[in-house]
Amino acid sequence: MTSRPMRALLVVLALVLPSAAQDSRPGPAERLRVLEADFRKEMRAFENTARKLFAEAERLKEEPDLSKMPKPPNGDFIPKFKALAADCQGTDTELSCLLWLFENGGEGFFAMSPPNGAEPAETPRKETDDMIAAKAIMERHLASPRLDGFATGLMFRAGIPGTRGAAKDYLARLAKESPHKEVRAAAILGQMMPAYEAGDEKTAEPLIALLKKDYADTKVYKEQVAGILFERENLTVGKTAPDFEVEDIDGKKFKLSDYRGKVVYLDFWGFW
Repeated sequence: MTSRPMRALLVVLALVLPSAAQDSRPGPAERLRVLEADFRKEMRAFENTARKLFAEAERLKEEPDLSKMPKPPNGDFIPKFKALAADCQGTDTELSCLLWLFENGGEGFFAMSPPNGAEPAETPRKETDDMIAAKAIMERHLASPRLDGFATGLMFRAGIPGTRGAAKDYLARLAKESPHKEVRAAAILGQMMPAYEAGDEKTAEPLIALLKKDYADTKVYKEQVAGILFERENLTVGKTAPDFEVEDIDGKKFKLSDYRGKVVYLDFWGFW
């Protein structure tokens, strides 16, 4: 027969042990770390297999057999990131999951313009995981300082039928409502670039002026906009080519300006 003190001890253990076991489970941040590490491992394996496939095809001077291409691991991880995001709504860990889903959960550029360059029609399609994640980011994480890369992703989706409207709306909101200057700059760039590349100066010029006036101290401006402005102001037809100095095959240095007044043919090439 069990003594009264022993029964009391067993009751205490029965109450404490489940709680201790529950506390030992990894938290959301640790689960995210493991999940991201697992995905990187699977992605490296996928890339190595694909690289070998193309290298072998090049060695044999054949087209690669794409039927042997492994399936990218994204699809297997999407439910896992969605489940973790659902478990920690409103947290920075949820935002990390949503940003991963935004980057990896869409249809990519297979839905973009047809080969003949014609403007694709806006055709309704099922909302994909990337844009579902984008909607959640806008609803719960609009004030985050981590959305500059998100804005860049929206810029590319603004050219895809079916996501164009939402992407443009999200960029406009980020440019107006984000409390962070880098994010606003990235969103304005996301609005400007499609117009700039399409030759729509009426839309692009005010945005370029805004970036130059109010965002010249941002990383976005220094790394992206400044290069665009330099190209526009110095590398268009009729402008003087920027001078540079190189060595010829004999090691003799020369400058482009040494040949001013002469017809010069420049051939840029390299190995990749």
